Amino acid sequence: MSRFVKGMLFGFGLILGTTIILGVLFIRSMQPDAEQEKIVKRQAEAYLEQHYKEAEVVDVYFDNMGNHVAFDYAAQVIDRKTGIEFLVYLDQSTNKVVDTYYVEQWTADVVVVIQPSVGAVFGNDADYLVHFAEESVMALKLQPGAEVDYRDTKIPPTISITLHRKQQTTDKKRLNNLSTTLQSNNYLSHGKIQVEYVDEDGELFEGGEELKAVF
Repeated sequence: MSRFVKGMLFGFGLILGTTIILGVLFIRSMQPDAEQEKIVKRQAEAYLEQHYKEAEVVDVYFDNMGNHVAFDYAAQVIDRKTGIEFLVYLDQSTNKVVDTYYVEQWTADVVVVIQPSVGAVFGNDADYLVHFAEESVMALKLQPGAEVDYRDTKIPPTISITLHRKQQTTDKKRLNNLSTTLQSNNYLSHGKIQVEYVDEDGELFEGGEELKAVF
């Protein structure tokens, strides 16, 4: 066997071995650590005992895709009294245990109060999502477990409305009417509403004016 062939085989083997090792390391990095899950659960249970006595840990979430900057592991919690599901985790930037209760509670509150208005303006088949920026809510440093109305915080939620049709010329007027209604009924003092259009397969329609309202 020539020196050239041996070199080729060695190079191929080295690449294959490196690929296998990297693959194994990647697979292991995508799997949760059982001991870390236990630690997160214990931290969350101690936190709940102090702030949310009606809540309990139902699972542990492992962010193996790196979607969250503040944590890798978080306890998934449900408040049996209110039905609100939220996360409890050790914030890596502050080394303090925090929760997302207010984010989830305020989201649920806004969904309920705006549903009739969204249906009246865009039809009952309109889909919509409400989002409060978690960073903005955390910055308020609210007392865990306290009752705080989202309207007292002045944090503007984002409402994303999806319509299963093409854009119509009257949609801009409809959107303005919706934002006026939400303000005049004291549902929202500030917020952002954006509208998108999808076909029957869920694909976005091309073209049309970008439709959004900020108030």
